[in-house]
Amino acid sequence: MTDGSTITLRVMKSTWGISIRLTARLIDDESKSSQYFVTDKIGLSTNSIGIKLVEEEILMLTSGLRWVSNEIEKRIEPDKFVVIELVKVEFAEADFQSEGLYYGIATWASEHFDFTLPNYEVHFDKRENKYKFPDIELREGN
Repeated sequence: MTDGSTITLRVMKSTWGISIRLTARLIDDESKSSQYFVTDKIGLSTNSIGIKLVEEEILMLTSGLRWVSNEIEKRIEPDKFVVIELVKVEFAEADFQSEGLYYGIATWASEHFDFTLPNYEVHFDKRENKYKFPDIELREGN
């Protein structure tokens, strides 16, 4: 097993931005005992990161993988179940929105599985002092 690969997601459209470093790796899990099922071929494990993620953050991660799951599944063997293990998540509280996890894990997958990340929209709402991501689709379960 390797230590994984790391991506950094940065969004900067105002006086502050979102910056997240995410490290993940593929692990063998033929028993399909993955912590979170993304699809019937993709699982997510957060057992190694050393911090407790809240439900909203888990939903962002699984939904981000679901967003690119067709591309991932094209690149794995037809009868294979893959588990993406999140190894590390680093961010400064001042530069964090949970939506960054959605695009961070999708970016990691696009680099690991070698596909082009779909375009997405992001804009800064000055009134709310928050980044808005209108393309995010949150879905629980398979």
